[in-house]
Amino acid sequence: MTSKTGYMAAVIFAAACLLRLGADETNEILTVAVPKLEGDIELDGHMRDAAWSKAASFAVNEAAIGKVQPGCETTGKIWRSADALYLGFRCENPYLPQVLKAEVRPRDGAAYGDECLEIFIKTPLGKEPTRQIVLNALGSVYDGTFSAGPQADWNGEWTCATSVARGAWYAEVKIPLADLGGKPESVMINCCRAGYGRGADKWNSTWKAPGYFKPVVKIVLGP
Repeated sequence: MTSKTGYMAAVIFAAACLLRLGADETNEILTVAVPKLEGDIELDGHMRDAAWSKAASFAVNEAAIGKVQPGCETTGKIWRSADALYLGFRCENPYLPQVLKAEVRPRDGAAYGDECLEIFIKTPLGKEPTRQIVLNALGSVYDGTFSAGPQADWNGEWTCATSVARGAWYAEVKIPLADLGGKPESVMINCCRAGYGRGADKWNSTWKAPGYFKPVVKIVLGP
């Protein structure tokens, strides 16, 4: 998919799948305390800085569309500094680097149609729409708001870096707290992945289902 039309078709299909997945869910909110650590890091897509070893861990492996195949799991790290939220990801794919469905794209290009990560954030500012952050395996980005569908009507100050290795790609994401509505004590979030194997092999996974397009995890940032 390389167009908004194609993406919207995927949105509708994913929503239907998520409704089926969520039929037996309790809708209990997952709450995660985000550790506050000192200092900034160099975003280079390798997750080598010491802060990552002290971060909270999570997984992005609940199925949304397609079954996550063995060897294609996604793991994440999350922490915060005084002024930013940091997320790091290891996205397994045994076909890398020989097969990589991703292109270098301009900002707000169709990065969501590639091997990518999507982050959905609901800020505590009343009725403000969900914010959507997308980065593909080559570091191309898209951001905007998401309600009935994606709208490229918001550009945040967030930054990212990625790297591709044998069997996996990595991403580091820095989101200034200003992008989260100032310095909130908590926000709702979900982290999701679109992965591609050979041919038409594809899967979508999420931190917590149902909710590929919905922030259903509460992260507590503290004062």
